[in-house]
Amino acid sequence: MSSLSLPAPRRRTLPARPMVSRHAFNVWRRNRDVFLKLWKTELVLPFIEPILVLLGLGLGLGSFIDLGAHTSYIRFLAPGVLTQWAMFQAVFDSSWGAYFRMENHGIYTAIASTPASFDDVAAGEILWAATRALTSSVAILIVLLALTPAYGIVRSPLALLALPVAYLMGLCFSALALSCVAIAPSLSFLGYFFNIVIIPIFWLSGGFFPLERMPAVLQAIAWALPLTLATSIDRHLLNGTFGLNDLWHIGLMAAEALALAWLAIALLRRRLIK
Repeated sequence: MSSLSLPAPRRRTLPARPMVSRHAFNVWRRNRDVFLKLWKTELVLPFIEPILVLLGLGLGLGSFIDLGAHTSYIRFLAPGVLTQWAMFQAVFDSSWGAYFRMENHGIYTAIASTPASFDDVAAGEILWAATRALTSSVAILIVLLALTPAYGIVRSPLALLALPVAYLMGLCFSALALSCVAIAPSLSFLGYFFNIVIIPIFWLSGGFFPLERMPAVLQAIAWALPLTLATSIDRHLLNGTFGLNDLWHIGLMAAEALALAWLAIALLRRRLIK
């Protein structure tokens, strides 16, 4: 007696490239609406923290640091503060914030029940976290402009171009953090990511001391990092010395943002599709 054999179930294959649609903007808009309800508390720290760092380190520690007759330490420190706090905003929102939205609140699954796909969810999260980096940069740039009459920090209207640079850098770090969320087995894993990855990037950015004084190997690593590139670009924008080398750095950051976004979308899709 012959037995009836059923065909083996076909394994669902995932597309090789991200399939992002206009619905990613709806995910961005959802996060924006939540932010607008809490904006008073969300914008307090971006004003307070850079002021404390600029005045505490720039003026306090800066009185013991000699960078030459043409610049003060607070002027050297300002571009680093501008980029570092923008990075933190992007990382916090797309790591801990994204993890809670995914695991605790079930928002990703709820969104995926609409015409939006998981790829749209990931892309919308990246775009929104980059927007948080932008809002942080706006707040810090206002602080720098307020301190400029006393300390000569902003010396060129090109400083306004630091805002799109912040958004581009935010894309890099939001995608990097979301990639970590996609592989995180638990919430505590994000602490390892922050301490092992983000903190070294923070110190290697050239925001607190000139990179030329570091060993050659560390310099090579530092110049491959988006935060270092953004800090160098912003320093030249604030001083009005933007050049061709900065255009190369912007192109490199754009390539890194594209690669990291591709990785984040692919990893998050694999995590969410069971």
